[in-house]
Amino acid sequence: MSIPSFVLSLQDQALLGAILEVEHPTELDQMLKRMPEDRTGMQVEAYYQIKDDDARGWVDCGACGRSHNHKKGLVLRFANGTRTTLGHDCCETKHDIEYNAIIKAHEERKDRASQLRRIGECIDRLPEILAYLDGLTSMPQVRALYDLRSQFGRKFSRLGDRLEGASDGTLYTRVMVTDDEAERQRRRNKERKISDLAKRLNREVEDIDAATVRGHFVNDPDFSRKRLTTTKEKPFHRCEGRYFVYGLPRLDGRLKNVVGRIERAFEPLAGVDSHLIATGVLRTRVSTFEKALNEAVTMIEDINSSSRFFSPANLDGVVRWANAVGEAGGGATLRIDGNNLLREFHDGNPPLTLTIPQVFPEIPLGPLSAVRRTPTESNVADSTATMVA
Repeated sequence: MSIPSFVLSLQDQALLGAILEVEHPTELDQMLKRMPEDRTGMQVEAYYQIKDDDARGWVDCGACGRSHNHKKGLVLRFANGTRTTLGHDCCETKHDIEYNAIIKAHEERKDRASQLRRIGECIDRLPEILAYLDGLTSMPQVRALYDLRSQFGRKFSRLGDRLEGASDGTLYTRVMVTDDEAERQRRRNKERKISDLAKRLNREVEDIDAATVRGHFVNDPDFSRKRLTTTKEKPFHRCEGRYFVYGLPRLDGRLKNVVGRIERAFEPLAGVDSHLIATGVLRTRVSTFEKALNEAVTMIEDINSSSRFFSPANLDGVVRWANAVGEAGGGATLRIDGNNLLREFHDGNPPLTLTIPQVFPEIPLGPLSAVRRTPTESNVADSTATMVA
């Protein structure tokens, strides 16, 4: 495929080279303590808001001359390269500068610079990402995992169906427990019946003795001493990873869809001067790319999750659970013997055997991990190599 590029305008080149925010103004050189008489070319270069734990502390204001009087303000830059600070309050009281409006405009410039850097980073990585995804389904560990998964489904179909239903990865058994709600209802029934009996006998409830109660309710289940119970699911084994992984044809189909979306993400920008592209459009293109990229990452994580499921340690728990709840099927039992998972029958038929590798290498995210992030992150790489200046 041809790698898309767009023309990086002079304005955007200058924006990418600008200092837009500083932690503390003392980081910058040629900083003047007072506003100079010659203010030729004065412009807002950056803004700052000092953190409470910054040991450098408060900032002097170049406008009013007061020392250590503010933590939030602007850095002004002049034509000769010198700078000075302007505290938040002095912006409006001494220089008629709409501080909040400037901050809003400054945030918009920061956002645009972030989107431009992000696009450059993503386009730089495109060839590597697409080559990686193109070879995903032919990786030996992917082929081996799908072959194992297919054999497991054939030889242990009933167990496989139950495992696919364990959406949260937890396998449960059913246990008998006291039915507290039924017991409470039974106590209410007993109290009501004893009260009705007292009325019929024209006596007080407290005068009805145990012998009288037994005589009238000897066969009444509400007066039985047998505990009322119900069944409840109890966690037996929490799986490492998930059993379910879609088949190779479906993986191929999803992969082609994702690759197509990644390839087309930046096509609308091709050959267009970046200054003519609104920041919102840049953000949309980045978001389109990242959504497709994250779907590819999710597919790889699903495959790795299934690899962890087929580890010997996890399968030991699955086997114990299957034998405890009778999920081996056909009166059979499961057993692990070395690297082999055996389904043994009690009618003399030979066992079914499935060989499990001791270790399934997980698939690395490779180039996907280098660019997988949200559009609002500020630590994006300053990469514009494929943009045409």
